[in-house]
Amino acid sequence: MDNLSLPPKSALTGAVPDGNHPAFVFSAMIPIDACALSLWLANWITTSQLMTLHLLGVAGLLMASILLNRRARLSALLEACFCGLAGPLGALVLQVARLGQVLPAPDTALLKDFDDDAPKPVSIPDAIHEMHVQGRRSKLSHAEDQSYADIIRHGDLPRHNEIIAAISRNYEPEMYPALSLALGSSSPALKVQAAAVFSKLRRTLGDAANDLLAIQPATLTPDTAPEYLERLLTVARSGFVDASKAKALIARASAIKDLGLLADESSVLPETGARDPRYLQRDLRVQGPRLKRYSCGGLG
Repeated sequence: MDNLSLPPKSALTGAVPDGNHPAFVFSAMIPIDACALSLWLANWITTSQLMTLHLLGVAGLLMASILLNRRARLSALLEACFCGLAGPLGALVLQVARLGQVLPAPDTALLKDFDDDAPKPVSIPDAIHEMHVQGRRSKLSHAEDQSYADIIRHGDLPRHNEIIAAISRNYEPEMYPALSLALGSSSPALKVQAAAVFSKLRRTLGDAANDLLAIQPATLTPDTAPEYLERLLTVARSGFVDASKAKALIARASAIKDLGLLADESSVLPETGARDPRYLQRDLRVQGPRLKRYSCGGLG
């Protein structure tokens, strides 16, 4: 009994050793097919000759695979059929599939951590706005003595970049005519930047309007009311909210004024016509071109 030894586990289970697996035998077809393809690309052999060489190689390796491991006859026959029908690349496909089965599965926890740390995709408007904020686009240098609209009409591309960057960083309602002119410009570079800034402002100011309207006036104090009121008026006059929402913002501003929380109303509520919404809309009609709104939502 001591001299008896148990047979290997593969003999008991019928498992095929990895070294004699048919896919590894058929991996010998890769250099054969590579040589045949090289001859075919050099026009030294015809397509029929290429396929003949390929099928002869498959038949030879099928016989070799059966001789090496008779228990894997069916597996070898199936892989030979696939390799022959798939053409000169069949052996490569088999080898890749076999390696995919041998390699360990990736750790899903590590993949999840990697996905969480990976940078999220950024939209084009957000990317251009980020470049403006970080100062990677030209800052406004010598445009103080000339209106933004005049620079858009008569300036060169570097001056245009300065104006668009200034609008993106510190937008005010009075800048809308210049941005509107840039959207209707014949310069593709200026038009693309203006469209990106327009999209960014429309989204951020629309969200800001919703956030402002969500604040209850009862929660305001004499310290927070002036800033809240100024934000209401700025967003309402921005030109990026629809008429109904602008009316709601102005109505909320009037309600805040009636609450008596403002110590000095004249410092928060401008009296000049330049800050009046009707004046701003009239100014937009005079200075800005009429934009076409397409069915897809774009402007041109």
